[in-house]
Amino acid sequence: MSLLEDKKREFLQKYNPNRDNETALKSGIKAAVGRNLLYTKSIQPDQKLQVREGWAESLLGIAKEFQEEVSLAQYEQLVLNLQKHMNEKYFGLFNSGSRHGSMFRISHSQKSISVCVKHLWCLGEIPEPKICPVDRIILSKTNAAIIGDVAWGYVNSIEEHRRKFNYILEEADKSNLNVAQWELITF
Repeated sequence: MSLLEDKKREFLQKYNPNRDNETALKSGIKAAVGRNLLYTKSIQPDQKLQVREGWAESLLGIAKEFQEEVSLAQYEQLVLNLQKHMNEKYFGLFNSGSRHGSMFRISHSQKSISVCVKHLWCLGEIPEPKICPVDRIILSKTNAAIIGDVAWGYVNSIEEHRRKFNYILEEADKSNLNVAQWELITF
């Protein structure tokens, strides 16, 4: 078995032992909010469930796009579309006191999509994507750490996402790996 196949198996054993799509969706959402404040303090449990169900439904539709090759430009548009949809549908349920923007940010959108896609790729349900999850952990393995540019949760513009993603592209290129492979092995 190759190193890449070993890493896929290890990732699934740790994060998706049942090897199912529902876990992929839930993991994408959980990763996006784990260290990235989103909800207003006054949100009710049924409202949070409503947001998460709608979010999962959106991710399911986005995941279908990845059954075919998705370019980086198409991916960025998917990130922007999810952000816009979530803000339009659930804006009042998001944190109104965040210094990074009182909304569903690019950081939430990107992380939920890319973690879900990573699961589906490791499950063998989609071809290898041209993307990977971006966060402080993976940025700390790039030149971003050297220049002190690893913060992620506040990111709310596609230009800033692109700039930070370029650190990952550079590291993957240095390793002669595709981005998804580099992130899986490095993570």
